[in-house]
Amino acid sequence: MLTLRLTPIMVATLLTGCVEPLTASGEGEGEGEGEGEGEGEGEGEGEGEGEGEGEGEGEGEGEGEGEGEGEEGFVMPVRDVCGGTLGQPANVTIVDGAVVEVSGIVASPTTPGLLWLHNDSGDDAQLYAVATDGRFLGTLVLPDVTAIDFEDLAAAPCPDGDGACLWVADVGDNGNGRAAVAVYAVREPAVDTGAAFGTVDAGRVWHLPFTLEGGPVDVEGVVVLPDASAVVLFQKVNDGARIHRLDAPFTEDVVAVATLRGTFDTPGTGQALRLVNGADLHPSGTRLLLRTYQALFEADLGDGLAVDGVTGSDFFEVLRPLEAQGEAVCFDEDGSGVWTVSEQVTVSGFTLPNPLHHAVCTP
Repeated sequence: MLTLRLTPIMVATLLTGCVEPLTASGEGEGEGEGEGEGEGEGEGEGEGEGEGEGEGEGEGEGEGEGEGEGEEGFVMPVRDVCGGTLGQPANVTIVDGAVVEVSGIVASPTTPGLLWLHNDSGDDAQLYAVATDGRFLGTLVLPDVTAIDFEDLAAAPCPDGDGACLWVADVGDNGNGRAAVAVYAVREPAVDTGAAFGTVDAGRVWHLPFTLEGGPVDVEGVVVLPDASAVVLFQKVNDGARIHRLDAPFTEDVVAVATLRGTFDTPGTGQALRLVNGADLHPSGTRLLLRTYQALFEADLGDGLAVDGVTGSDFFEVLRPLEAQGEAVCFDEDGSGVWTVSEQVTVSGFTLPNPLHHAVCTP
């Protein structure tokens, strides 16, 4: 079923962020000279090796010499929103057997033609890079991380603002008994989509553990605000689903508390297939996408509706993918289309195919 989408809302300026090369596993240093003139305002701190000359007008000044990390101020890319309807999804077969129980997917915030995915519980702590034509590119391992139940994946600036991160939500809790859950922010490496890269370790991973106010619940839909100021979580129940919010600043390895912001009834009809099992927030922050086993639903946040203040009536149905057990969804690199994928399902000894599904916007 297709429903009319609302008029596109565009966002402001795209700034370039830092992308860590696949070969890197730490921090780098460099030298250089330069001259320049400019006007502007801003404050910031950073350390590095180098020398240079320049003139400018603005607020804030500083000098220093040494090695270290600076604030690059990565901003999510400007992407369109769909002003029409989503067309019939096209199938894209993933050319690799490792991605079998997908529960998280996101379009790369820095590299065109690249998707990141992860499997559900039972897999190691790793992400998979897949080209949008289905070619398997490689595996990104999260060193020193034990995966308990990875359930969703988002893209946003890193907690230190320096470059883009993939935010992995280890929040699944089928028995509602985990004392604490966690989100891992993984600095995105540079990927050449023209060639496979094998298996590499992530160079920087933040471990952000937390509890949920009101007690443990099972969560499978998670988004990160485009400025990385908060993580928002949606409980996997039909009615009275709790919405929690974990606010920055984030402190590594210190258990924080995600506050309870409210409850909502999952959109859709009936009871059996309405559970929220995936979510994505548009890079503009103006559209919130939820998926259930039944369909994909979207809320327009362009008039100031808060991500953590939505109700079931704020959503309209945009697509019903033909997937046996779909649990992953994201906006595509254009922003106006969506990607979905099902977990691999076996029926009577026969394993059903689980291709990527790509639905593009039709004006």
